[in-house]
Amino acid sequence: MGLCGYGTFVISTLFWGEVEDKELLTAVYYDSVKGVAVEVSYWVVGMFMFRRRFEMAFVLVLISFMGLALGLFLMFHLWIAARGMTTNEFYKWRQVSKWHKFEKRRFEKAKLDGTLKVVRGEGEGGDTNNTTTTTEGTKGGGMVPLTDGDVGCTGPVTATTTKNTNEDEQMSRIADPGPYPKNIYNLGILENYKEILFPRSLRKDAIDRWARNSATQRTKGMDATTRKQTKDLDVSVPSSTSLLSEGRGKAKGV
Repeated sequence: MGLCGYGTFVISTLFWGEVEDKELLTAVYYDSVKGVAVEVSYWVVGMFMFRRRFEMAFVLVLISFMGLALGLFLMFHLWIAARGMTTNEFYKWRQVSKWHKFEKRRFEKAKLDGTLKVVRGEGEGGDTNNTTTTTEGTKGGGMVPLTDGDVGCTGPVTATTTKNTNEDEQMSRIADPGPYPKNIYNLGILENYKEILFPRSLRKDAIDRWARNSATQRTKGMDATTRKQTKDLDVSVPSSTSLLSEGRGKAKGV
């Protein structure tokens, strides 16, 4: 982006210098088709310079648009970095936002229509007072309240198969999505930029912790090697009892 900006500035300066040196803003221009004089304007002078210096004008237009695109790209990434997100996470959070707004509208509409009913069931820790507000018979293409589990790139990943799931029942269920989820990685603008410029893995406390863990692992490895060598030595060196028994056997044989 810096090179595009620098190139735009240089070529624009060269063009403006030629316009001033040749006094093109006060010159008289004629239409090549009609042969009549044309009123001078910046657009007319620009078209004249574009035809006269086509190569430089083409490069000027190209790097100008490239610089603009790169500038917008940089601003976008600075914005998502300030919110503690990567590009991939930005699009995932956008899908979450769309889902939350859609489900919230469905829930509010069902509440106004009076089609909601409360389903009581056993919650966490045997809590029988756990309630879920749902509605039946209203197909709207919403999402179903999910249990705790892993979330993959394409959505929640459950341990059980969904082949036997009644799709019509899931499509007709409406539940309050609750408050909008919070991004736990958004620590504030300054902390988010600090995470990028000074990653935690390169900070002094992380390096010290890595050094302690490495020293512990080396110590454990040395202890295991010493125990193995001691065990091998015990197996290879016969004991005094076995030597005495062997000597007695030889003496009886004599």
